[in-house]
Amino acid sequence: MDQEVLDARAKLAAKFSNASQIGGKGTQRRKKKHVTVQNVNEDKKLTSAIKKFGVQPLQDIEEVNMFKDDNTVIHFRKPLQIMFSVRENLLVVNGTPETKQLEELVPEILKQVGPQQYSHL
Repeated sequence: MDQEVLDARAKLAAKFSNASQIGGKGTQRRKKKHVTVQNVNEDKKLTSAIKKFGVQPLQDIEEVNMFKDDNTVIHFRKPLQIMFSVRENLLVVNGTPETKQLEELVPEILKQVGPQQYSHL
């Protein structure tokens, strides 16, 4: 009896495994599965929150380096957008970051290194 039940369940699973069917028997099939993207709403909320701080765009900046305490650098090469608020002391950098070790950027970064990073070098 157990084998008979398992066979029936396998037959039903094979029959109803078609995930592209919207409804029951005789209904049309789904052409493309719709995937919702939540990043757009998140970006709108973020930009509206940033605008409340009164940021102004900064022009002609080719790279941004942010030094961390563990002697790594968050490096933005050609950031898409940089905005700054003097009143709030807020800097917004939009782009693709790369996390690198301090030693990887040594020749071009020596002008930007502070006293804490000099001791590590």
